[in-house]
Amino acid sequence: MNRKRFLLLSCAIVCCMVMKAQNGSISAMEYWLDGQIANKQPLTTTTAEIDIGNLSPGFHFISVRAQDDKGLWSSVQTRCFLIPRPTSVATSITAMEYWLDGQFANKQQLTSTMAEIDIENLSPGFHCISVRSQDDQGLWSSVQTRCFLIPRSTSVATSITAMEYWLDGQFANKQTLSGSVAEIDIENLSPGFHCISVRSQDDIGLWSSVQTRFFMVPRVEETATITHYCYWFNDETDNIVTCPYTGPVNLVEIDVSGLRRHVEHKISLVTRDSKGAYSMVMEEVFIIEPIATGISSLQDGEGQMHEEWFSLDGKKLNGRPTEQGIYIRNGKKVILK
Repeated sequence: MNRKRFLLLSCAIVCCMVMKAQNGSISAMEYWLDGQIANKQPLTTTTAEIDIGNLSPGFHFISVRAQDDKGLWSSVQTRCFLIPRPTSVATSITAMEYWLDGQFANKQQLTSTMAEIDIENLSPGFHCISVRSQDDQGLWSSVQTRCFLIPRSTSVATSITAMEYWLDGQFANKQTLSGSVAEIDIENLSPGFHCISVRSQDDIGLWSSVQTRFFMVPRVEETATITHYCYWFNDETDNIVTCPYTGPVNLVEIDVSGLRRHVEHKISLVTRDSKGAYSMVMEEVFIIEPIATGISSLQDGEGQMHEEWFSLDGKKLNGRPTEQGIYIRNGKKVILK
């Protein structure tokens, strides 16, 4: 009855506020609970009793509006109220349950406050147990959680029985090590940084912590070798000659049979290596002259006496050469054929 009286007084206050605000008489009133306007009910008087017996314990609210003699509805007035829980006192615990490591779905019933709980299948380390109880009013207590430790075996290890390793965090591809000094195949690893992880097992069956180290597989730089050479004469780039280079080192064959003799020519030459890169253009000026077979006149003899000839390695020669090759005469390269 006290709960109904609380709502009766609230409705009277709301209706008085509506009448004062609109300066007229009230012709109708209605209310609804918890925002359900579709279930609104009429109020026949400001001191009406509202049945809230079916509402659950907790906070609720009532909304009221009034209509004046001109047919206008007031704004909605809403007030909150509390339905307290039953005041009956629980007298006994009717149920208890627990679960391990937060796995509520695997909760188990406790038949006694001194029950034994099987923890044999838990791994060594920290774990937690959560417990709650239900009273004879059907209410559950708050959850109580406690941590506990399952220690490792107290036996002393005396030897290592197994070792294993894996590369780049790929534990699923771990391999067994047969000794503390072992060769590990890294041939298939790409150049760059990698890591190796190792752990060992003792004669008690316990694994050590994982030790990880980084290492680098360097890039293998391929040594480039000359595979071709190209040359052209007198800036005639439309007539480039390309030839494979077979050695020996620093020696190439150049065909000068189509060039005029006794005049200067310029040769341009580039090389290409096994990586497809070309060298810078090398240029030389030379003259083609036939090999001398003798002196035909005194004037020719005097000219040859004043000429200075050198081999390509800088050695001065005694007069004009008699063999084919490339020489230096008066500071210029000359090809004798």
